[in-house]
Amino acid sequence: MNIQEVLESEKKYKNMYWKKHHECEGLKKQIVDFQRDLQVYQRKRYTGTIMWLSPHFDHGIISSEEFKTLFFHISQCSGFKLQSSTINKEVSFNVSINRGKFQAVNVSLSQDSMDYFDMLDHMETNEETTSSNVEEVIIEIEDNLEDDNLETIKQAKDIWYMNARGHSWDVWETLCDNQFVYTWNQTGKNDSLKDKLKINDIISWFMSGHGGYISILRVTGPITRMTDEELLAISFIWKDHMVEHDYHLLKIPVEFLSSVDKHNCVKKSDIPHWDSDWTSGLRGSYCMKPKNPLWKDQVIEMYKYMKSL
Repeated sequence: MNIQEVLESEKKYKNMYWKKHHECEGLKKQIVDFQRDLQVYQRKRYTGTIMWLSPHFDHGIISSEEFKTLFFHISQCSGFKLQSSTINKEVSFNVSINRGKFQAVNVSLSQDSMDYFDMLDHMETNEETTSSNVEEVIIEIEDNLEDDNLETIKQAKDIWYMNARGHSWDVWETLCDNQFVYTWNQTGKNDSLKDKLKINDIISWFMSGHGGYISILRVTGPITRMTDEELLAISFIWKDHMVEHDYHLLKIPVEFLSSVDKHNCVKKSDIPHWDSDWTSGLRGSYCMKPKNPLWKDQVIEMYKYMKSL
């Protein structure tokens, strides 16, 4: 390359540089304009409806007329908790952009959608609310809820006995937080569980190996095979063992009507006035109906005892 070619190349690339420079300046201006428009969108409050929640109640989807569907995380919820009853509630929110997509932030329940529980959650986050007012609401809610739960047990068509085994003990708190329990299904032997357990059935959950009952549960949904994500959530690490021995875990979505600390499972001796036959320690991973004619009465007494603690 001679000197003339060098000079021509220098001029060519300078021209290319300044052309791109001016293009970039124009793009920068457009970016500023877009950012200004986005700030307007982000300051505005929108309304929508919670249409779906994750099984662990840590994120969900809001349906909105402006945005169709929006992701939101529990960390962006203000004054209320994510739970099954939150689905179909109306909310207001701002929007932000994460990885090029809109998501809902600063999510709050609309006043018209708030029930007793939502109001309680809101009061707990309001510094101007006195502790005495909160306690009054708690007492009122607990009294009403206990009556409803007791009536649910009394009216239940089926009240089952089931055993919790091994790993359930280690992750009991996680199960409570995520509102489900699980059992085994080896070579399809427990497939009948999906047909037996119906929504609103009651389960008395016996902690096998610890000699007592830990919870009274109400079935809230269909029985399903646990996904890899759900196994990970309960720190279940024996997938190779599952494949080798041809079994999987069945997830039972439940409401915990009453529970006790796992170190203080309920035994017959905990209910001194009970002088009839006491059902406990049945064998198997199936849902069973005890033959004890006073089984429902026993479950009711265990529920009352758990709620008294």
